[in-house]
Amino acid sequence: MSILLKDVINLESFKNMRLVGGRSGLDKTVNWIYVAECFENPLESLNWIYGGEIVFITGRSIKGDINLLSRLIEGFNEKNIAGLIINIGPYIKQIPKKIIDLVNSLNLPLFELPWEIRITEATKDIYTAIAMKRLQEDSSVNFFHQLLFGDEKLGGNLIDKAAYFGYNLSGEYRVYIIDIDNFQKYIKDNNIDDESIIFEVKTKLKKIIRDTLYNHSIEVPIVDKNDSVIFIYKLNKNKIKVLDEALDKIKKLVSNQIGGMTVSIGVGDCYNDLNMIKDSLKEAQLALKKITIDGLKDCILEYKNIGVYQMLFSLEDTRNLNKYYEDKLRPIIEYDNINNSKLIETLEVYLDENCNNTSTSERLFLHRNSLRYRINKIEELLDVDLRKLNQCIDIKLAIDAKKIISNKEN
Repeated sequence: MSILLKDVINLESFKNMRLVGGRSGLDKTVNWIYVAECFENPLESLNWIYGGEIVFITGRSIKGDINLLSRLIEGFNEKNIAGLIINIGPYIKQIPKKIIDLVNSLNLPLFELPWEIRITEATKDIYTAIAMKRLQEDSSVNFFHQLLFGDEKLGGNLIDKAAYFGYNLSGEYRVYIIDIDNFQKYIKDNNIDDESIIFEVKTKLKKIIRDTLYNHSIEVPIVDKNDSVIFIYKLNKNKIKVLDEALDKIKKLVSNQIGGMTVSIGVGDCYNDLNMIKDSLKEAQLALKKITIDGLKDCILEYKNIGVYQMLFSLEDTRNLNKYYEDKLRPIIEYDNINNSKLIETLEVYLDENCNNTSTSERLFLHRNSLRYRINKIEELLDVDLRKLNQCIDIKLAIDAKKIISNKEN
């Protein structure tokens, strides 16, 4: 529901402006307005850009230096502004072809504003349009936030209420959560201790997600929660491939544009009653939890594919899980503690690799004879035969139970 530049240019204030370049960028999202005339060195303006602004330039501090103007425009583009408006008059008499060619190459919309039109007049209804759109979005976000996280059920026809905010959620839907992988570790690794920088990182992430979904013609209600962006998707068999492409694009853009950050995506099951939306949300959260437990990142997991974890996650009392783990694996736990060995680790990898000796040896950097010795020792201590499927399943359940216990303790 964000306001786009192509919507803004239909406002009354734009009737006196002329688009001179960058037409292909009119789908960009507009967040605010910035007048770049506050510094003697105009390049200092770049430090005050957060992305999504329409930037006004009179040229007073540029003093006819076209090379400086080019550098400024390139800097604004790197900051992902929505568009640029240059005041034509005593400082910039006309926009040179070099500048028009530059904005065309950057897909950055550039407008001319006649000198006799005051910037305050030109910006007045732009401010109003942005403010009204934000008010509308705030109401929409509040409704969907209450729908997802509210303690009480919302009254009335929820489908009609969703439609009031422009979203058709009749039929089947599911919840998607896009979550920053281990955000605290990312902050530590990048030596980030400034709250404003953390806010800027999260803002950039949200903008990537919103813009990418919009560019793939996916209109969905979006809610922010801590380090996550949540959206509700009405199932459309004709568009599911487009959604998959958009999600892959989001993961790549985040990694490329936000210094090594990765995101993972949890997907809940499908429902056709909005009163069940919290169930889909919970399932998406559990899918993300499974990703964390497995030590994975930069991936997408649907709740329906988490296997036996559906059952294990439902057991809130970790004492039962811990008892099951110790009853099944106590002999090799004690053996590892006494001998400083790695039988538990070996067993876990062996089962993950479907009891394949070759791939297990490669993952553990072990000679096959050494692996065979360890497997024989495990079978001896546990009195099991790892060639029997039912015994492997029991042991795998115990190992997975321990992962859940460790995750809850952390």
